[in-house]
Amino acid sequence: MINSSTWSLAIGFALISFFATVLATKFVLPFLKSWAIIDVPNNRSSHAVPTHRGGGLAIVPVIFVLLLVAWAVFSDLTLGKFALLAGAVTLAIIGFMDDRRDQSRTLRFSIQFIAVVAGLVILEGPVFQGLLPTWLDHSITVITWLWMINAVNFMDGIDGITISELGVIGAGLAVLGLLQPTASLSLTMAGVILAGAMAGFAVFNWHPARVFMGDVGSLPLGYLTGGFLLWSASRGDWLPALLLPLYYAADATLTIIRRAARRE
Repeated sequence: MINSSTWSLAIGFALISFFATVLATKFVLPFLKSWAIIDVPNNRSSHAVPTHRGGGLAIVPVIFVLLLVAWAVFSDLTLGKFALLAGAVTLAIIGFMDDRRDQSRTLRFSIQFIAVVAGLVILEGPVFQGLLPTWLDHSITVITWLWMINAVNFMDGIDGITISELGVIGAGLAVLGLLQPTASLSLTMAGVILAGAMAGFAVFNWHPARVFMGDVGSLPLGYLTGGFLLWSASRGDWLPALLLPLYYAADATLTIIRRAARRE
């Protein structure tokens, strides 16, 4: 089991992530208002009042900096982690561009695909633990990761739902890591930081939401969360990696299927 000093460090990172996200969101909100980045509800929306979007401008830098610090503390800044962070930043940039003005679906998906393929180096082994051929393991991993990115993006316009689910996933990964003697401290702290940031953003995103993440937040956070879960699965913890996002992924999937059936 991880010692008490690591627990203290985890609590410290969680608190810093929480308060830094609250302060950063307060700082960003006036800019979102002046730029008039607004999510106007339509017949497919789950909110009824025009709401600012772009809160990811606050969340993503906080998580990025804290992950760098945490991984540096454990002397674990590997190529895979840099690739993961680079992919998240790239998706945040294309997401912000899309929040300001709609970008082509081809461009968005191409960048997502490149980020996911590059991010595969974070994995410590096959996700399916050698049960599948390597090419099939990687193929399913890429598809699953892409789905996670777009599920988070799809669900962002509902008060509190995404911060609740991503917060639970982060907390689950953190608790799993803190209770396992063979845990990856880098992955544990990633979960802690994600959970703290989601709790901080909840101050503004809980019903009635004052701001949504926007593509600048949902794309990189879906990417990071998917990466953390697959990273965990590649270490042998495939059952928690499957169960933690299952309700959220099932909700998004069934909703999309129902809307497609109604030609919406």
